[in-house]
Amino acid sequence: MEKFLKLILFAACCIFPSALTARDINLDEIYIKKTSAFHKKLALEKLETYQIVDAVFVDRDVIFAVWITGNELIYIKESDSLRTNYIYKFRLRDRKIVELCKVNGVITIARVTHSGRYLVTKRLTQGNGIIPRGETVVVDLTSGKLKTLSSAYAFLDFTVPCEGSSIIMEKGNGIVELSLETNIQRSLIGKNKYKDIIISSTPSMGYLSPDKQKILLLNGSGGNYKAKISGYGSNQIPVKGISSSSEIFWLDNFTFVYRTGYAGNFAVVLRTIRDNKTTTLLRSSYNTNINYSIHSGIISFLKEQIIFYYKRSENNILNTGLEGEDVSFAPNGSFISILYKKLFIVKSGILQKRHIELKRSWKSIFQMYKAVYNKKDEFENEHSQLFIGRKVELYGKLCGF
Repeated sequence: MEKFLKLILFAACCIFPSALTARDINLDEIYIKKTSAFHKKLALEKLETYQIVDAVFVDRDVIFAVWITGNELIYIKESDSLRTNYIYKFRLRDRKIVELCKVNGVITIARVTHSGRYLVTKRLTQGNGIIPRGETVVVDLTSGKLKTLSSAYAFLDFTVPCEGSSIIMEKGNGIVELSLETNIQRSLIGKNKYKDIIISSTPSMGYLSPDKQKILLLNGSGGNYKAKISGYGSNQIPVKGISSSSEIFWLDNFTFVYRTGYAGNFAVVLRTIRDNKTTTLLRSSYNTNINYSIHSGIISFLKEQIIFYYKRSENNILNTGLEGEDVSFAPNGSFISILYKKLFIVKSGILQKRHIELKRSWKSIFQMYKAVYNKKDEFENEHSQLFIGRKVELYGKLCGF
């Protein structure tokens, strides 16, 4: 069973590249052979950067994490067998860890409601048949109790609105908002009003604006999506170029961020529907992993695994010089990150203070990537040299070369 589930998981990564948002990705393993002597050295040096900035180490084998308050975060720890996942709450003030519950199966998606009360997950489980089945499991983070919602789809088929304890999903003849507290659902829009964007058999999704007056509707799979916004005046606004169903976030009633592009050339784009203006925050990345931390108003994203973030209030893009995934900012500016399934907490204010020490580490990483750039026998595939070349360029800029 375990081996079969791993194969299913691998296939999902290929077919639904934006589906497994709760699992970190090691791009080095994709483009550099594991037999290369640089693998371990690169990993150790990247972990060293977290020590340099006095990051708090929380736990290992972590596949998902998010702040729920300025002092508490929720994370999922995966067992080696891929059969059991442990849900923990971590309190930064006294570094106390509390186990809330266990969820069996392979978790492919995890989201926390805006209220911070519910964790909503998608999982693959092995039933009586050969093919694993998908389920939606909701965890009450106050009691640790679990409940399963009816949904056969194993990957992302719901969104979380900007307030409350509900999720938005397609059911029956349209998009509905389901309260996780009362199980009452209300209709948001009928299927007949968005049938023009349905291009695949996968569930359609709706992203509700903060004022609940507009909804971004999306359908598709594998990086090919069709989308539009309904409810803004009398017009329906087409949205072209979206390439990820999981990397879409409303920032205010008229602005949202999303991923566009294709593998090796993804971009992070802001769009304001009031004046139909788009702003590109990042170009040409292998993995953007966009996240919007609503309480801090910070957008985080990746450039070849290196963490960048954008403060709208300052209109400024910052490069942390750290590598990681699943970045989430607390209201005080601290952020969490997962690197090699290790969960860390970083105070963003310390990054500039440790710039000289970080620069030494960046130089070491730069030299390793530069050395492997010409070792074609250590390339994993035909795209390896391009990827490694981008890493050389990024770390060169960090070093001031």
